Amino acid sequence: MVYPFPLRYRTHAEFGCHSLVPGTTREQLKREFDEAHDLGGDFCIATHYWEVDEAMKGILIDVLDYASSRPGVRFVRAEELFA
Repeated sequence: MVYPFPLRYRTHAEFGCHSLVPGTTREQLKREFDEAHDLGGDFCIATHYWEVDEAMKGILIDVLDYASSRPGVRFVRAEELFA
């Protein structure tokens, strides 16, 4: 389930991100992106820079290109999600 907004608690807010780790597929991230987009929600990819190899870089670029081709998509800093 993709939550279309940050979860706001009394003392903090949380936003669920989608992991880009070894073994993640571009198809998986695209499906998860489509679910968030169709719900009018936000989508975040989280990774660790030291894990990113050429294969993961290709997946990230492919998913970013895919997302940017969808109408109404904006890329924002994480802080904007909590504004």
